[in-house]
Amino acid sequence: MSELDQVLPQFQRGRLEYGGGYSNHGPMAAEALDALGHAALIPALADVYTPRLGILEEGELIAHDKRRESLGNGADADWVVTFCHCVEDSSWEQVLSEWLPHLLPGLFAAAGHGLLRTAHAVRAVRSSETQPRIQEVAYGLGYWASRYQALPGEPGSDPVIGRSPAAWVESLSPLPIEERSGSFFSDSVLALEGRLDFVEGVASLDLDSHQGLAQISALCAVAAGRYLENPDEKVALAHAVTLPSAIRLLASELQASDLRRAVGFATQAVGALVMTRGASRVGSRDTVDEEIRRLAVEDAEMRYVAACSAEEHAIKLCEACLREDAVASDPRLRWAAAHAALRMGVSAGARGA
Repeated sequence: MSELDQVLPQFQRGRLEYGGGYSNHGPMAAEALDALGHAALIPALADVYTPRLGILEEGELIAHDKRRESLGNGADADWVVTFCHCVEDSSWEQVLSEWLPHLLPGLFAAAGHGLLRTAHAVRAVRSSETQPRIQEVAYGLGYWASRYQALPGEPGSDPVIGRSPAAWVESLSPLPIEERSGSFFSDSVLALEGRLDFVEGVASLDLDSHQGLAQISALCAVAAGRYLENPDEKVALAHAVTLPSAIRLLASELQASDLRRAVGFATQAVGALVMTRGASRVGSRDTVDEEIRRLAVEDAEMRYVAACSAEEHAIKLCEACLREDAVASDPRLRWAAAHAALRMGVSAGARGA
């Protein structure tokens, strides 16, 4: 049994959130460690991470005819039980095929962590179809459904030809501090309610300007630049990279029309993070020091340094940046990967977001 299969049941016993609203990153970080080539460190990550999680309470199966209306009700355990039943009753592929189109508009669930946990689970089960990995698909979907949250606007509903997702995000300016809401970046939706500039910008996206997966590469590179420009918001803006990159991990499970929708909703989420968590613009190149530049040319060392940090965001962001850079190389992606490995920190208590 692999290291990942050994620890997934440990993470699945834990709550989906801990410490007053922080997401359980354990299974996502463990799967990313495997992808980085450092699966040997997965048990150590579990030893550090699982004590903070507590135990997920027992849930009750949600009736079939109540499921759609129950999206976003916060009933974590009930949704997990429901999706565990679904994958046992049919197959994880069939469950994804049925539910992903319905969940995509609520992609910002738990600031995107429902999507992220599902995407990492899908990559894992595609690699090896074991029971813990199948269960992890159910846990990811359960988290996504329980926290389902839609942002304002309808992506691509009034497109401006040539306004790609990357171009739109590149054009955004952050909101003034006094116009933001809450301390969690999942509160972004509150700050954006009623903002016509955001709603109209989302509507103006040209989701056909490039092929879907090419849109993802360009969007992740722009988001990596914004991450580098805002070191005080590095945790929040790390997700501006990992969220669209997660769509790549789900692409094989989506019809072409749903992939297009997914890119739009991911762009909407990235825009929300940039507007509500970014600071005044500076050039991303100006924030990259010599230590980061040196590490950025060494793939194996970046993977090693990020893995040894045992810091969930460093592991996930470094892996996502290297994944996207392998598709369409961009210095911002490599700099962000190196920055995450060196500067995100080390795992210490309930500090994940």
